[in-house]
Amino acid sequence: MIIFQKENEKLESIGGTFGESVMSLYFTTNKRTYGPYGQEEGTRFSLPTIKSYIVGFFGDCGDLLDSIGVFIQFHK
Repeated sequence: MIIFQKENEKLESIGGTFGESVMSLYFTTNKRTYGPYGQEEGTRFSLPTIKSYIVGFFGDCGDLLDSIGVFIQFHK
C-alpha cells in the first residue's frame, strides 16, 4: 500500500514493465515517484495523465497481475 506523505499529493501517472503479466509498477505524483515495485523485466509502459489525476484502478489477475487500467478525474 502507498500512503501519500505530502499535503495535496495527487497521482499523475503509473508505469512499469510487462511480459506475460505486469512485472513491475511505479507511481508518480505531483510530489515524487514511488517504486519501482517488482522485477523490471519486459516491455516498458507508461500511463501519463494530461490535465487530470488518477483516482482509481481496475485490472485483471489470476496468480499474477495480468492487466491494469486507471480511472481519471480532470482538473477543475
